[in-house]
Amino acid sequence: MANYLYVDNYAQGGSLGISSFTFSQLAGRAIQRVVNTHKDAKLTLDKPITSSIHNNQLTITLNVKMSKDSDVKLVSEDLQANVARLITTMADIVPFAVNVKITSLI
Repeated sequence: MANYLYVDNYAQGGSLGISSFTFSQLAGRAIQRVVNTHKDAKLTLDKPITSSIHNNQLTITLNVKMSKDSDVKLVSEDLQANVARLITTMADIVPFAVNVKITSLI
């Protein structure tokens, strides 16, 4: 499994390697936006965010806990959309998948 995803700079002829750790940090920022939007969901991470790069494709996995009274589908979709949008905006890379796993309802 690769630790870096390379972005080509076609104008200058070089490339930039972005680490999987960086993608996890960006995903964390996106999650914080969702937490602030859905305060009633009591959204928390159950495990650290994982970013994997395989065949030059980025997959982000989020293991979260949320309130059983929250709209799980809506919050999960917002998590996926915000993570994908932030990574696309900041790194110019569209994630292959953003997996949201609800580990428990609290």
